[in-house]
Amino acid sequence: GESDQAKMRSFLTACSILLVICVLILFNTFYVTNKTSELDAICEELALTGSEESLTELIHEWERSRFPLTLSVKHGEADRAENALCRLSEYLRSGNTADFRAELSLFRSALRHIADSQRFSGDNIF
Repeated sequence: GESDQAKMRSFLTACSILLVICVLILFNTFYVTNKTSELDAICEELALTGSEESLTELIHEWERSRFPLTLSVKHGEADRAENALCRLSEYLRSGNTADFRAELSLFRSALRHIADSQRFSGDNIF
């Protein structure tokens, strides 16, 4: 009857919405983990070279990716990374190697935390 068709339409609509949500979650997870890996690779280069060029590349890449990342992660996580990046920049430019290395480590830790918060795991789901 007509009510069976309405129920089927409702069921198919709900399934379609669920599928769209799952695709968006997968896309977000893929984007965040790839972007944090890309930023971490620049950090690795910066750790090896300590060059102003690597720092500039890191800052530009962070600025390009900050807004999309904050759509899916807590602002506190992004702020933690950004604060470490600002201090990192100051320490590199002033020649304070020990503090530079410490802040680079903090920035990388923040990146890992951002990536971990978007991975499929029991802790993130429940």
